[in-house]
Amino acid sequence: MSREKIKILEMVQEGRLTPEEGLKLINALQDSESRESGRGGSSGAAGNRFDVPNIKLPKINLENLGEVAVEFQNSLVDTFRRTQRQYKRSKAARYTELKDFPVKVEVPDGIKRCNLTLDIRAGRVKVKGGDSGSPLIQGKVKNTPTEPVIISDVKGGKADVTLKHSIGRSGLKLNPDIAYVASLHNAAADAHFDLSSLDVKDLEIDNQAGNMVLQLGRREDRVEMDVRNNAGSITLHIPEDYALRLEATGSLSKLNLEKYGMELHDGVAESSDWDDNPRGVSIHLSQNVAAFLIEWKRRDGIDLRANGHRSEAEADLGVPVPDADDDDFEDEDEILADDDI
Repeated sequence: MSREKIKILEMVQEGRLTPEEGLKLINALQDSESRESGRGGSSGAAGNRFDVPNIKLPKINLENLGEVAVEFQNSLVDTFRRTQRQYKRSKAARYTELKDFPVKVEVPDGIKRCNLTLDIRAGRVKVKGGDSGSPLIQGKVKNTPTEPVIISDVKGGKADVTLKHSIGRSGLKLNPDIAYVASLHNAAADAHFDLSSLDVKDLEIDNQAGNMVLQLGRREDRVEMDVRNNAGSITLHIPEDYALRLEATGSLSKLNLEKYGMELHDGVAESSDWDDNPRGVSIHLSQNVAAFLIEWKRRDGIDLRANGHRSEAEADLGVPVPDADDDDFEDEDEILADDDI
C-alpha cells in the first residue's frame, strides 16, 4: 500500500494528476487501510518513519495578476500541504523502507566538457563544486525509497550525463575541471546550487513549484541563462563585476528596473555597462505565478534586487523585497553536511 501512495505523490509532482485528484486517491487508500486495520487488528512490525519532504510553495501577493492567479497559487499550496499531512498520518508512512544510495560518475578518458541534466522531483538538494581530479559527479541521495537513475554516455566528444531522483535529501559535488552546459529541472524541491567554483557557460532552469537558490561563478566571461519559472521561487546571485541583460515575457515595466540601475529598451532591460563590460550574464525569463529575485552588488556599490512579482504600485509604496543573503550557501544543516556528500 505504501508504494501506491508514493506513486500517487510522484504523479502529482509530475503533473499527471491534479493535486485534488491525488488527495482523493490517498484518502481512498487511507479509508481502505482503516477498514483492513479494523478487521486485522494492530499487529505489524515497526519500520522507518517516512517523512515526506516539505514542498515550499510561497503564498505570493500578486495584485497585478488578479484574484484568479492568487487563488490558484494559494489553493495549490494548501492542497499539497493537506496531502502531506494525510500521508504522514497514514499507516503506509510507518512502513516505507527508506535507503541511502551513493552517486558516482567517473570522468571519461580525454573528456573536458559535459552536458549535464539534473532532474529532481522533491525533497532537498545541494550541489556545489568538488576537488580537482575528482569524479564527474559524486555524492549521496538519502532517505529515499527508490534508487536514483543515472544515464551516462559520450557524444560528440562530450560527456552526456543525466541524474534523476524522486524524493529524499541529496548532496552532490561536481568536478571543477570540466566545462558544463547544465539543465536543472526542479519539480518541487528545496534546491541550492553553488556554481561559484564551476565552469558553467550555458544554464537552463525549469522550476515548476520549488524553491531554488543559485550562485553563479566568474570562470566564464559570458553566461547565457534560459529560466522557466512556473509557480515557485528563484533567487539568483550574480558576481558583482558582471553586467546584466534581462529579457522577460510580459511587461518589464512592472519590474520597475530603472530604480536598480537598469534601462529598458524594447522590452529588454540592460545594465548601463552591458555593451562595454566583457563579462556579463544574459537571462531570458519566462514565468507565471512565481517569484524571481536577483541579488547583485555592482562594482559601483549599487545593490540590485529585481523582484519578478512586485507591481509598480508595490514598488512606489516602498514594499520591501525579500532578502536572500549568502548564508543560504553556508547553512549546512539546512541541506547536507559535507560529511554526507
